[in-house]
Amino acid sequence: MLRVVLLLALVCAAPLHADPAATSVDGFLAYLSAEMQRDPAAAEETVAGLEGAPTMPGAARDRLLDGLVGLFAARGRSELVQRVRALKPAAASTLAPEPLAFPGDHAHHHGSFLEWWYFSGNHTSGARRYGFELSFFRTAVAVHYVHAAITDAGGGAHPWQRRWVRPWQASFAPGGLGVSMAGC
Repeated sequence: MLRVVLLLALVCAAPLHADPAATSVDGFLAYLSAEMQRDPAAAEETVAGLEGAPTMPGAARDRLLDGLVGLFAARGRSELVQRVRALKPAAASTLAPEPLAFPGDHAHHHGSFLEWWYFSGNHTSGARRYGFELSFFRTAVAVHYVHAAITDAGGGAHPWQRRWVRPWQASFAPGGLGVSMAGC
């Protein structure tokens, strides 16, 4: 079984205003760098996923594409650098919003660059208050991740973990909430 890379927050008290798009992109680039050493085809899968994907928002798109160019250039993968650079002009356009149609829109959408399923709640134990969140993310790039966090409101702690998985380890059923990831 493929080992799943587990990225832990090194600083659990990170500011809440930190840019989640930057954190996700940086985490993905770290994951891809490690995965490329194990499986050089991971780089090709990533670029192929981007080439077939709709556009994503500007700042996150630029950060991801620039990061991929740097990573591939450092690894001597000039053919992938050219393919990623070719995505920049096409990525400048945006898609018009579509009307929502439930219950189908609760499920996986083919052709979306990024989507997620987010579950959160609260728990009280005596005078202590806790919150939790569990999020499953699916990206058009050939990798997906699950994010989980617990908030201790009184203790001021917000520890979290993120696990990255490859496409064959994840399942997103269209038309329902059938979301699963191996090892999560």
